[in-house]
Amino acid sequence: MKKILTTLVLILALATGICAQTLDTEVKVTGKFEADTATDAETLTFTFPGLIHDLYYYSWQVVADSLTGATAGTAYLQETLYPSDSVFTNLSGKTLTIDGAGQSATFFTGTCYGGRQQVQVVTTGTQTLRIRIWYTYVKVK
Repeated sequence: MKKILTTLVLILALATGICAQTLDTEVKVTGKFEADTATDAETLTFTFPGLIHDLYYYSWQVVADSLTGATAGTAYLQETLYPSDSVFTNLSGKTLTIDGAGQSATFFTGTCYGGRQQVQVVTTGTQTLRIRIWYTYVKVK
């Protein structure tokens, strides 16, 4: 399952045209990730495919749809301030609680001063969950 998701993320990153791109001259960048299903207890990570070397406003929209079972989990917006760093930390107040049947959704917005960002979704229990994520970065003038 992880190999399939990794392949899907790579394909989507290439499709957005910004894989391994450095954000220092782009004015606006948008894209999306979609995982058809997260099943049972699983951790999925959706990392912005570029490196951020300037001041940008960001917006991440996270939508989790319960398809079957007892849906439970949390989505976190995470950041590292150094592009080469592989250790991400949760940003304070940037969480989405996924609970119950139906749809859970939120926007994470703010200012990114550099480095990289990602959304990590941690699910628990027995469920099938569809996750969709859209992101936008706009350079601060």
